[in-house]
Amino acid sequence: LQNSPHPPDARELGPYLDRLIRDGRFAEAYQGWLATLPPQQRASEAYPYNGNFKAPIDGLPFNWLLLPVSGMDIQIVDASEKADGRALQLQFSGARVAPFTIGQLMVLPPGEYRLTGRLRADALRTERGLRWRIFCGTPPNDSLALTTLVTSSTPWTDFGADFTVPAEKNCGAQWLKLEIPDRTASERLIEGKIWYNNIHIGRVAKEQQPAAK
Repeated sequence: LQNSPHPPDARELGPYLDRLIRDGRFAEAYQGWLATLPPQQRASEAYPYNGNFKAPIDGLPFNWLLLPVSGMDIQIVDASEKADGRALQLQFSGARVAPFTIGQLMVLPPGEYRLTGRLRADALRTERGLRWRIFCGTPPNDSLALTTLVTSSTPWTDFGADFTVPAEKNCGAQWLKLEIPDRTASERLIEGKIWYNNIHIGRVAKEQQPAAK
């Protein structure tokens, strides 16, 4: 169908990918999604996909999933002169927000990686803060990386975290998700704005050990 005059759109492709993902067939789902991209985007494969938020967001899991809840607003906006391209903007009303979905599914092979990005916050009031979490896509969903919690106000600032995708356990896919790591209901009260852009995951080369004399 992809090579036909009427290839499947995101609404048709979504249930198929979701079924493969539920069955743990992550690589098959990813390759099926990758085949739908324009050739130039396929050739420049990177994680996370669309990390600069310049490409359309179609609601498929290997692109950004942006599913707001009551008390928050999500927009893709032009970044300021101090940041490149487009940015993910989140605005919170001060209400208690339910768990939300802002993230992306990835299929990283085992190895050492570094998550990097830029953020700006404006009067972000919350007891705990916001952070990105990377975790395995299959139970028990072990955490691989956690970024520093963000609150208050900050100009455009770099953030990052190093992590390892293990080879010795079932971690064939990984979620990158934004979260409020609440411990009580009051810690989900949040107000203010935050922006993210230029989110990237790259390989980290292992340092070579000196040769034995």
